[in-house]
Amino acid sequence: MKTKSTFTLKPDKDYRFFIQAPDGAMFYFDSPGERDAHAELLINAVVAEGYVEEVQRIVAGEVTHRAARSNVLARPAREHFNTDAQYYAAVDQFLDSVEHERNSSYALRSLVSQSPVVQHSKLTSINQIRRNNLKKWLAVRGIPAVEKSYFSQLINGKASFGEKAARRIELEYGLPINSLDSRTASDGLDSTPFDVFSE
Repeated sequence: MKTKSTFTLKPDKDYRFFIQAPDGAMFYFDSPGERDAHAELLINAVVAEGYVEEVQRIVAGEVTHRAARSNVLARPAREHFNTDAQYYAAVDQFLDSVEHERNSSYALRSLVSQSPVVQHSKLTSINQIRRNNLKKWLAVRGIPAVEKSYFSQLINGKASFGEKAARRIELEYGLPINSLDSRTASDGLDSTPFDVFSE
């Protein structure tokens, strides 16, 4: 039978009562009583070692929130799609998003409530934002001749408009990075030179 750990080194909903040692190390306990008992032991140990001035650096409290991804995506389920093509396109978009976690949004989340999982509709909305922004950009600048068919597929939802596709378009056509993901009307989308486009 596995016994419950006295403390952990990362907070969660069960271990949120903490002590910070003089060296900055953090220890998380499952109750205020456990925390306070260990704090007393730590204080006595620091004093016994002769580091009296360090005692005042020991702090304790309760963590209520921590930074966590706010756009966690659930893998698309086959039963939510009418065709295999739609399902595989959604899986491709999901894998694009997982591959680029560094671009994720983070926010403070309560430790006592579960972090929400964003369903496929959230993934669809970022692709719709990209489509809308690409349409606005092309309406001003025209469609590059070499990518006319591909851009048409992106706008009409016939091609996957994942992270890789968006960043490649921004890089190749001089758009600000992440501008296709912007929810605001124009984030540099009208600043690209004309010479890369067809008349």
